[in-house]
Amino acid sequence: MAHVTLKEILKDARDRQYGIPCLCGADIEMMMGIIKAAEEKQSPLILNYNKQLSSGIPLEIMLPVIVKEAEKAKVPIATMLDHGSDFELIMKAIHYGAKAVMFDGSGLAFEENINRTSEVVKVAHSLGVSVEAELGGVGGNVFEIAGTSVTESSFTNLNEAVEFARRTDVDCLAVSFGNVHGKYKSTPDLDLQLVKRLSYSLDIPLAMHGASGLNFSDYKLIIEAGISKINYFSAMCLPYFEEIDKMIKESNEEAFCVKTIPMTINFWYEQTKPVLDVLMCSWKAGNFTRL
Repeated sequence: MAHVTLKEILKDARDRQYGIPCLCGADIEMMMGIIKAAEEKQSPLILNYNKQLSSGIPLEIMLPVIVKEAEKAKVPIATMLDHGSDFELIMKAIHYGAKAVMFDGSGLAFEENINRTSEVVKVAHSLGVSVEAELGGVGGNVFEIAGTSVTESSFTNLNEAVEFARRTDVDCLAVSFGNVHGKYKSTPDLDLQLVKRLSYSLDIPLAMHGASGLNFSDYKLIIEAGISKINYFSAMCLPYFEEIDKMIKESNEEAFCVKTIPMTINFWYEQTKPVLDVLMCSWKAGNFTRL
């Protein structure tokens, strides 16, 4: 249907209060299964390349494949670089066709985050590419079994967020409100009142990183509070090796490596479908209009 920018795909989600998942195209099978599910569910989709999660597959190889498949897809797809931390990598992603880039300056001092984000925005916007930034500290790591908790001192500050958005002109802001990367050790204490205040005060969509492993009923509340983009990865990955083990044990023939390919595509397809439903973006592809 359309290969679109992050700004374009999130406008309807913010206006009509549903979430769009940002899923990782870490390899070809993962990407194919995710897109198949989105097309079946007629859902808009954000598909990213993350250098850390695609270890061993260079951006120069994987991102053009993601872009090409997004261009062919029957639903609107925004492609993006996730957690870009240096200018060179971000420019490379734009060169290879990404419609959005994330500059993650959350570990920088406030003024330096503003300055470096503004540099990225200036170049990206001149080329028709959207920019996501991050303000506040989202703890944890996707490779951990359980995410590290964050303290309120790391939460996104409302006044700083308003100033940050005004001075950088970013298209989307990733915020910290008790969310962490990786699977949660226990039920997180999410400050949805903070999200509501941020959403009311900012005229741009908000992103949640570290959305894996919550109760499905939580996502509706998170979206209603003002989150439009939801990065989701760890919870989809956890059953993967169980599925591989099951396939090997049930095989009546000698195990052969290529048999994992259709199984893996189907695994990501099945994992994606319920995420689209719970974020309420299934059957929303028809709402999409170009800005």
